Amino acid sequence: MASKVQAALSADPRLKGARIEVESRGGQVTLTGTVPTFRERYRAIETALRVQGVRGVTSKLDVQSP
Repeated sequence: MASKVQAALSADPRLKGARIEVESRGGQVTLTGTVPTFRERYRAIETALRVQGVRGVTSKLDVQSP
């Protein structure tokens, strides 16, 4: 599951500047890392939720300071 989510995040051109690691257990996905803006944070969560089999997402993503 984690590899499917990672592939989906890597394929999204809007998340190019993001450094996201994915862990999964029982359909629950945890995203950790850093994204440039809150928009990308939301986008990463939304993208992960679209992956088949994902039941929920916990975000531990930090937004970079300007």
